[in-house]
Amino acid sequence: MNVIKGLVLLGMVLALSACGSGDYGSSSSTVVSGVASAGIISGGTVKAFVAYSSANEVKKQLGSTGTTDANGVYKIDIGSYAGPVIVEVTGGSYTDEATGNTGQSIPTAAPLRAAVNASSGALSVAVTPLTELALRLAKTAGNKLTKTNIDAANSMISQLFKMDIIATLPVAPTATAFSAATQAQKDYALALAAISQFMKTNSSTDLSAQLEVLIGGISLTSGMSTGTTSNLTTALSAFLAADTTLNQTGVTSLYDTGLQNMGTTTMTLTLALSGTNVASVKAIQATINLPTGIKVRAHAITSGEPLDGVLTPLAGGTSPLLNGSYTSSTTPATLKLNFATTANLVAGNIISVTFDVTPGTATPSASDFSLTGIVLIDATAADVSGATLSVSKLAAP
Repeated sequence: MNVIKGLVLLGMVLALSACGSGDYGSSSSTVVSGVASAGIISGGTVKAFVAYSSANEVKKQLGSTGTTDANGVYKIDIGSYAGPVIVEVTGGSYTDEATGNTGQSIPTAAPLRAAVNASSGALSVAVTPLTELALRLAKTAGNKLTKTNIDAANSMISQLFKMDIIATLPVAPTATAFSAATQAQKDYALALAAISQFMKTNSSTDLSAQLEVLIGGISLTSGMSTGTTSNLTTALSAFLAADTTLNQTGVTSLYDTGLQNMGTTTMTLTLALSGTNVASVKAIQATINLPTGIKVRAHAITSGEPLDGVLTPLAGGTSPLLNGSYTSSTTPATLKLNFATTANLVAGNIISVTFDVTPGTATPSASDFSLTGIVLIDATAADVSGATLSVSKLAAP
């Protein structure tokens, strides 16, 4: 009997030890899928590797090899591995956006890559020049790809280009593709077109070399330099101004994109209601006066409605009204807000606003933003006394 008990206990110990930590911490399979684009890459070879830090390292491939379809879509199974992963795309064929040259290919010696931290389950990963920039940026911190560096670099490049560079899947730069795409997907395609135009301006066809030029103007701590920001913004404007044989997107104005403040870092300002009579407030008007160097993504260069995602209601039930008008031509620049609800409000955070901080601008504090023209009214359109709107906090994403 003691022998049987001992065997049972031993089996339990072995079973528990099999669940221990390590790169292969999960027995569940991880499926990585996404889109490869530098323009949409068709017929590209897709592989995933345990994260490596140098081209001289022996690469350890994970799972299967995939091929991108006509829309750049791929899917591979990397098995039970969990940890830092590099997804590589080579070969294939794509059309360069700025020149219209077809039959472009990703060299085996200079693959297009994305670095992510994989865990079990489904993982969506775009592989593009922007993810390649992020991987190179991650390696600037000691030339070692770690979970921390990967996350920090992906976050920084996402901030600078105003979309999630890993989870957002770019579409082809055509009016047909844009008609069914989200704003983030459109912006992604246009950001890639800007890099193509940057290469054209520099009379270069070497994507890897031009990405190295760009990464020289990007830092994990300070973001994008003013020179690099100017070069990319100029390149995007030139692409948007091109004739329809090259720019087939239907987008012609920088201010109809989320890339108008490309190269800036992002901060979120939160406004809050407080006081004894908050429940009576049904509508709010206020003007936020912006510090120097702070911008808002909006539909017009001098005055216009903020783009989707800039203003977020934090209270007011399921369908509060929230809009605004941004004016950059005044000193200070201003953002006027209008909020209305039929719900009963309580004291606390009510509105968040996403602002962009231009390169070279000192990081602002919450006290640098002032509120004027505050009007709080009730359901009868009468002024509400005993309630106050104020700046609650300012935070990086």
